[in-house]
Order: sequence, then C-alpha cells, then structure tokens
Amino acid sequence: MVEALGILLLLAGIGHGQVSWHEVPRTLQVYGHALAADTGSVVVSGTVDRVGTPFTEIRLKVFRNGVPQTTLVQNLSYSGDTARFAFSKGIKAELANYRYEVHGIDGTGDSILWSADSVACGDVIVIQGQSNAEACAWVGSADTNRSPFIRVFGDGDDVLPLDTEWRIGEGDVCSEGIGGTGQWGLRLARDLVDSARIPVAIFNGAKGGEDVAFFQPNLSERTDSTTNYGRLLQRLRLSGSAPYVHALVWHQGEADAGIGTSTATYKSRFLSLRTQWLSDFPALRRIYLFQIRNGCGFAIPDVAAIQEAERELALGSDSMEIMSSSGEDHFNDCHYPYMPGYRDFGDDIFRLVERDFHGRSSLDAIDPPQVKFAEVTGTRQVTLIMSNVFDSLKWSGAADSEFVLSGTPAKFDSGSVQGNKVRLNLSAAAGGISSITYLGHEDSADPLVTNRNRMGMVHFENFPITTAWQRDSMCVAAILAANSLKVSVASVVTRNSGGRAVTLDLHSTRLSVLPADIVYMDSLKTLDLGSNGLSTLPRETNRLPPGIVVDVDSNLLCQLPDSTAAWIGKHASDALWRGAQKCATTGFRSPADVPAADLVDVRVSGREIFVQLSDQAGPVDLQVRDLRGSLVYSRHLAAGSLGIDAASWGSGLHFLSVASSSGVQVFRLPLL
Repeated sequence: MVEALGILLLLAGIGHGQVSWHEVPRTLQVYGHALAADTGSVVVSGTVDRVGTPFTEIRLKVFRNGVPQTTLVQNLSYSGDTARFAFSKGIKAELANYRYEVHGIDGTGDSILWSADSVACGDVIVIQGQSNAEACAWVGSADTNRSPFIRVFGDGDDVLPLDTEWRIGEGDVCSEGIGGTGQWGLRLARDLVDSARIPVAIFNGAKGGEDVAFFQPNLSERTDSTTNYGRLLQRLRLSGSAPYVHALVWHQGEADAGIGTSTATYKSRFLSLRTQWLSDFPALRRIYLFQIRNGCGFAIPDVAAIQEAERELALGSDSMEIMSSSGEDHFNDCHYPYMPGYRDFGDDIFRLVERDFHGRSSLDAIDPPQVKFAEVTGTRQVTLIMSNVFDSLKWSGAADSEFVLSGTPAKFDSGSVQGNKVRLNLSAAAGGISSITYLGHEDSADPLVTNRNRMGMVHFENFPITTAWQRDSMCVAAILAANSLKVSVASVVTRNSGGRAVTLDLHSTRLSVLPADIVYMDSLKTLDLGSNGLSTLPRETNRLPPGIVVDVDSNLLCQLPDSTAAWIGKHASDALWRGAQKCATTGFRSPADVPAADLVDVRVSGREIFVQLSDQAGPVDLQVRDLRGSLVYSRHLAAGSLGIDAASWGSGLHFLSVASSSGVQVFRLPLL
C-alpha cells in the first residue's frame, strides 16, 4: 500500500483548501496481483478539509490507453470539517497503461486533485545475491530488451535517503543505479512481457562481494535502512509490492567460497534467510537458485562446498529449483558478458517462471541435467543416471581431474552419454568406490554434459554410489511414502536372480498417486496397479521397459492424455481396461461438476478448498498431493464440513483423495 510510505501528501486544490491523501496510485506504478487472479486492486483514499473547500463529491476517472473507461462517484459526508473518501477499482494484468484522475466537485466547477499516468498491473520478481545477481554491463549491452512495461521502484543504493520513484527498467545499470534491473533481470522481464503479455516489476537488491550472512535481516528492526535486507524490504513495502512477490531469484556464493564457508553452514544461513523471506513475502511460491561456477580466484574444493549446498537446498524443497551456470564463459574469471552469458541466464530462469506461473512452456530441457543415481555398471565404469528421463544429453569431454572418486585409486579416463545416462570409463577397476564428485574446471565454460538448451550438468560433491537394487528399493519406498502406505518394500516386490525388481504388486493398496520415480525401475516386467484410486499416471510411465505388462483395472483413469492412454492400451493386461474404470460411480471430475447428491462435495474458490460430507457419509481421510506426488495436506474428517487454506501450496494441478470405508474418490484441484 502506498499508505505505508508514511508520507502524507498535501495537495493544494487551487483556491479550494486541502486534501490529505492516504493511498493513491503513482505514475509508472506496477500493481501486483494474486496468483489465482489476473487483476490487482487500485485504491484511492483521502480526507477532505472543507474549510474554504466546498467539495460535495469526489470522482475517480479511469482511462485505459487514453480512452475513458469509467467514473466512480462518492458523495462527501462531513464530520465536523472533514470527510473521508475511498475508492477501490480492479486493474487487469495486461500490456496496457491506465490513467487515474481524482476530481473534486463543488458548486463552481471541477478541480483535478491528483493524477497518475502509465499505471499497470503485472508480476513482481525479486533478484538478490552478489555481483552476478547485480549483472552490471561488463561486455555487451542488454538495451535491446528495454520495454515501457518493465518497471523498477527505487534502487539498491545503500546511500540514504531511500529513492521512492517508479521508473522504466534499465539493464545496463547496476542494481544501485537509477532503474537498475541487471542485464539478465531485464532479459528475464522482457521474455515474460513478450510471452505472458503482462508488465513486470523487478526489485534487484543485490550487492557484490558479500557472503550469505550479509543478506540477513536485523530481526529487531526488519526495515533497518543500514542493512541490505531492510532497504530491499522498505522498497517492496513502500511500493505496495511485498504481498505480491511470487518469485525470487538468488545468485550468490562466491564470497562464501572465498572465506571457506562449509556446506552445512551455508545451508543453515540460507534457510534462515528463506524463513525471513517467507514471513515478509507471504505470496512467495518459488525460489530459483543459481549454482555458482568455478572462478573468482577461489579454490575449486571451496567452490564445490557451496555448489553442493545449493544443490542440496534445491533438492530439499518443492518450492526451490536450481539452475546451473557452468555452461557460460567468464570473461574476467568471475563475471559474464551479456552474450551469451547474462542473456542465457535470463532465458533459463524465464523458462522456469513461465512453466511454474504461466503454464506455457514444455517440461523438457528447461531444468539443468542433475544426477539422480550413480552406479558401478562395469569393471571399469560408473554410470550417472540423470533425473529427467526425457533429456537428450551431449558429452563435451573432460580432464581426469574433473571427477574425483572416493575409495579407489582409479581415475576418470573418458566418457559418453546415452539417453539420460552418462557413462564414465575409469583408468582401473572400480572396486571399493563409495562416492563421486564432479569438480569441473576454471576459466572457460566447464559443462561436461549439457542438454538441448546448453544448460550444464549440476555440480555435486561426494554423491553416493548405490546398486541397481538400491535404486529399485528407493523408488518403491518413494511410491509407498507418497501414498502413506505402511508396508515394506519386500512385500510388494519380486526380484529376479540378479537381484533386480521384476514385479511390483500394488493391487488394492488404496494408491491415489503414482510418482514419477517409477520410471527408474528399468527392469520391471509386471506392474499391478489394479483396484486403486489412481486418476492419472505420470508421463514418465511411457519410458518404462517396452515389454512391461500393466494392470490398471478398477481405477479412476477416465480423462487421460492421448499419449498415456495409448501407452496403457499397448501394455495393459486387460484390453478392455477403459470399461473397467470406476468412472460411472465415483468419477474423475472437477469440483464444479460434482452433484450435491454425492456423499462428498468439493468446491474450489481461489486458494480456498471446501469439503462437505453429506449426512450419509462416514469418516474420511483427506490427502492432497501435487503433480510430483508430494503430500501437501492430510487430515481426518469425521463429519460435517471443512475449509482448507491452500495459500502456502504451489500453483498448478493438485489432487484431493477422499478415502472412506466404501473406497477412494479423487478430485482435481486447479490452483493458479
């Protein structure tokens, strides 16, 4: 709210006295919007002093791209010599400029008391970290990305007083300069403007050369202007943007490598910082972490400790995602040129933001290749299995020092890729190997493995070597955990003479979701999913072994993508599997389609979910999972109704399973 500015704007109505403004739009302001809505809210409020000012009404005139849209009128009711007024008008998130005029009306005419031009509504993104988050213009210009719909409020300068003006964003200006977005910040914003067709407000609070501790807040005074955190928070609050920060991008860690910060210490300090962000930015849904690359004159093992911390942080939370930087060349051993460096950074983060918030991007090749399992697959070979089975990888070659093997004198010799697997050939037998570290090298770009978008493989340190059976068992354990099933892995798996899982029997286990982990079980011959509550299958099932036989009868597989239905048709043990689904009784329906006569009624309103049990319904167990299969909510409901607040969940499609003595009913929950 602009009211939070703590500034009382006293405007002299010409010959009419005074108006005290409590909240008004500002020229070039970008209003944020809720995730579940494509509109923001413009509030105009104030107090009229009628001494010498005989205003009888206040009017708010709204123009869109210069064309009059509406006029709101409020008659003034005085108490003593003052009268308060307040207007609230929605503003759509679109590439349009709005003008607001406040008029005072009296017996002699019409006076314009306040006006603001080029007001818009759009996304609010925070960028924070060191100099590669500042992204100053080192070599090459980002100016071709400038747009009147990319805006900045204030600046990141630590010199007071705080700047409180809205301006057009400037990419070649550092975060401390006027309108500074940073080069890749401007590119990210321009990609969003062009793709999502909405304005973007960038708040870059980065400060070069500082370790993670520098960015912590003063907990006794959160807006302390002597702290980096306090100044950024002030800018967001003064602009009214703090409640609408949906995404934050973090590029930092080189300074911590320089002082030898350990992996554990870095993680602890970052998680503390994240806790503060979540408190001050209640709508924050995604934190994107750049993994730093070797350079800046710091020892590679010290950089590896920070790289591993960033990798583990992203893996440890569904709301954090990692982006590698190893695919880009430094130009001065620490920073990047605009092309191809910072430009690619902006494009890489844009694809993730577009997928996570605007639903317009392919799922493939927009995350960097990341190791999921590492196994000894030959006398002198280690295989890295990447997490994305749809990746098409490229091998670029490496020196023997770029991988470190623990527990063996063998060294890395050569490598190749096949699908989503990386084969590392060794100089000697792999016996005794316990873990592997990917160090890379300095100076030039160091991605040994890249995907189709030239993103380098994420660095890792002391990644454990496991067996193929351990991979199978971990995948089954993940499936059981995702469904809160209290059974052992051994009770649902049959192994062959080589120790691999060949049968997975999950028949009648009240399965409501099948996580994508199933795809790593590449020895399966039989998969029994019959008599459960599955309403969909992950697209990764299409990559299971070609000869597998699947039982899906008596589920809720009623509305499936064509590719998934075709795969089931090819591998189902029952050719009439479609007719064997429970669609006619429990159905697979959106909440709006559920008739009131059902035992369970589910409605979605914004980020609120309402569950109503009929008088005939017995006790039920509720579980909500996201598309990854992660459990985000669970509760037992004995009777009556329940309201569920989904404000802290991620956006996208979720699934609510309602389990009762008569079976499992699954509802789709589209959360924006």
